[in-house]
Amino acid sequence: MTSNAASAAPAGPTTAGEQEQLQALYRAAKDEGGRATLYMGGDAPGFFDFIPQAFLAQFPGIQIKTITDLSKYHDARIDNQLATGNLVADIAILQTTQDFDRWKAMG
Repeated sequence: MTSNAASAAPAGPTTAGEQEQLQALYRAAKDEGGRATLYMGGDAPGFFDFIPQAFLAQFPGIQIKTITDLSKYHDARIDNQLATGNLVADIAILQTTQDFDRWKAMG
């Protein structure tokens, strides 16, 4: 059995600016209660459990709630949440990358 933990490692070295941004986001997340919701694209609940574990190791004190579902369903959820002004997802890792450009264009 192979582990998914290796895929959680950064692809390469980060710059000082990236580290500063990560630390600023970390402080802000802690100030906001230390909870985050992750929408994970996929069809096997539990398969990506290593992500919140790796995240917690890097950023102690932040609780990640992972919701795994097909990306097309998360897309519809996010579209609805943006339309109603009630965004639930703090983080989205989806296969439908074109949606990120569309959401960015929407502001």
